[in-house]
Amino acid sequence: MSNPTSSTPTPADINTTSTSAPTPTPYPADANPGIWGVLKGLTTDDFKNIGQVPCARNSFLYGIGSGVGAGALRFAFKGHVLSASNWAVATFCLVSAGSWEVCRYQMKKHHSRVHTVPRVAMALPEEKGDEVKKE
Repeated sequence: MSNPTSSTPTPADINTTSTSAPTPTPYPADANPGIWGVLKGLTTDDFKNIGQVPCARNSFLYGIGSGVGAGALRFAFKGHVLSASNWAVATFCLVSAGSWEVCRYQMKKHHSRVHTVPRVAMALPEEKGDEVKKE
């Protein structure tokens, strides 16, 4: 038991069952860290859980497939490995970024629609047919 007059917690007062602590951010939440601030804040855990980020998995898969296809076609027609690999990497980057942005835009649009419907429904007056008749 802890002493009520004591200001320092005893080991019994500390909750040791908590398994996850909030991860500190390297910059304040309201600040715009810029590209270098974001890169400095990356950890290996960020890459381990990339599949759980919405839109990330599909964007990477589209980019990988497109990059392989573009690189293979470029190699088939030109026969230069360096040129084909440049085309593959560029296509991967462009398709991944493009599909990421399209997916995030669609998610934002869907999210705004889902949250708008209840607000509009609450603002509508009740009609006579909506009431349950009691006998």
